[in-house]
Amino acid sequence: MNADTRELAADFDLERLTPEFYADPYPTYRALREKEPVKRLPNGSYFLTLVTMRGEWGEFNPWQVPMGSSTAAVFELSGIKVLRATHAEEVREVVEAAAGQAYNACTPTAVLLSQRLIGAKVFTK
Repeated sequence: MNADTRELAADFDLERLTPEFYADPYPTYRALREKEPVKRLPNGSYFLTLVTMRGEWGEFNPWQVPMGSSTAAVFELSGIKVLRATHAEEVREVVEAAAGQAYNACTPTAVLLSQRLIGAKVFTK
């Protein structure tokens, strides 16, 4: 890992995103994944990923299906623990568990919010 990668991860602050980040966030994402997958931000908080899913329950768009069916595996192959909420009554418990895991165990964690939970998109012509 080079000095630029370490610097990108060390300097990352959600409250002070640079124009360079907005133009191309992927080098920063890679630096965070490699150097600090659970990033303690300057204000003392931790970064936890919540993902609203597509390509699952009632999906109408065939372009969404491949990523929707592989999202959890991609996270897991990247070393990120995945938790999933499928019903509204479990969201709080799942997010609290993920936050505790990210903070207490310093485990990078993503919560997948199922398309069944958020509802299938409907587009009309």
